[in-house]
Amino acid sequence: MGSVESRMRAALELQGFADPLARLGRDLDELGRPWALVGALAVAARAETRSPLVASVAVAVEGPADTAALVAALLARGYLPQGDHGAETGSLAVPMDGHSPSLRLELMTSLAGVAGEVARAAERLPVLSSVELPVALRGDLIALGLLAAGDPVREHLLGDVRALLVGAARADLLRCREVLALLTLRGATRAGVLEGELADLAPSSG
Repeated sequence: MGSVESRMRAALELQGFADPLARLGRDLDELGRPWALVGALAVAARAETRSPLVASVAVAVEGPADTAALVAALLARGYLPQGDHGAETGSLAVPMDGHSPSLRLELMTSLAGVAGEVARAAERLPVLSSVELPVALRGDLIALGLLAAGDPVREHLLGDVRALLVGAARADLLRCREVLALLTLRGATRAGVLEGELADLAPSSG
């Protein structure tokens, strides 16, 4: 069990989250919108084993009405509302089988304006035994981590960025800069700020 993926599968199965996560993957695939794991689960799949209690998911939608339709479809499948953080983020509890612990779904349809790009570019990885789920690209996760770490309350996320940079190839860094440019274009950050932080963390990325 040397790979990141195999260690992550073992951790999820030990915590009892494998079945709820597999259920989430089936439901989102059946509902037909591009989606991707982001946040702690995605970092765990690509860089280091974590103990995530939340499944953060970016979903490509066509606007507020489509977001409402997606949430309604999940509620009809037995998901339970846990909180509403505005029109672009909401929390749902994934239905449990038997005595599985509750897995919270953080549904993100904006993600600072790049949810669609992140979801459509995701690649499927063997996050669970015999189950592949779409995971955001490493470059996307680095860019999103840099953005999130700009909040003093979430500065600890720089640790995720550093872990992701360890295995980053040139193509990952190029993709990261593309997403940083999109975040700037869509008003999530000022030009050059996050690019400067990337250069400080990975001097060879320029």
